[in-house]
Amino acid sequence: MLTGNDIPAGGEGKVAVNLKAGNQRRGIRQVVNVTTNAPDAGQASFTLTLQANVQADLAVLPRPVLRLGNQQEGENDSFVTLKNYSASPIQLRDVLSSNQYVTLALSSMTIPANGEVTLSAKLLPDTPKGLVSGWITLKTDLPSFPLVEIRLFGEVL
Repeated sequence: MLTGNDIPAGGEGKVAVNLKAGNQRRGIRQVVNVTTNAPDAGQASFTLTLQANVQADLAVLPRPVLRLGNQQEGENDSFVTLKNYSASPIQLRDVLSSNQYVTLALSSMTIPANGEVTLSAKLLPDTPKGLVSGWITLKTDLPSFPLVEIRLFGEVL
């Protein structure tokens, strides 16, 4: 067992590595290089490669971003899908936009087990010209994913 920074001759040590998975369903990879400065070992080193597939119970597809298009061209709405990968329904509540010019519509406040719902966002007609940005937040009853945050941005010409 490693105590301090020294490993006795013939001994062994453990290297602790933390891998932040987050709550997005995706593959992740982290590389850790370990090098010794032991005078009789030269510059011995090794590489640890950690790979994982994060299996979150809830995902925002295709990704947690909504781009609101050019209002002049009538492309002022956008949507994402909230996909439930668990065997139990997920209840949604407190669906809010930080931008007062964005209106939201959710196809259902309950995501069925292994099902999905659609969240759409639309710019109001009186949205001032210029850049539009903000966040959409949804609270869930899922302990592993209590708050969903979706970035929104766009431009009104």
